[in-house]
Amino acid sequence: MPQKIDWKQELLDSAKFNKKQVNLLKNGTKSLTDNWLLSAL
Repeated sequence: MPQKIDWKQELLDSAKFNKKQVNLLKNGTKSLTDNWLLSAL
């Protein structure tokens, strides 16, 4: 059985992010521009 990977937490642990980026990774996106920013990480 494949192990479930929390990619958001791995990404948070791998680099330093600003408050906006951390908020997006922890709480998800609320707009189209948030989606663009998250996909650019």
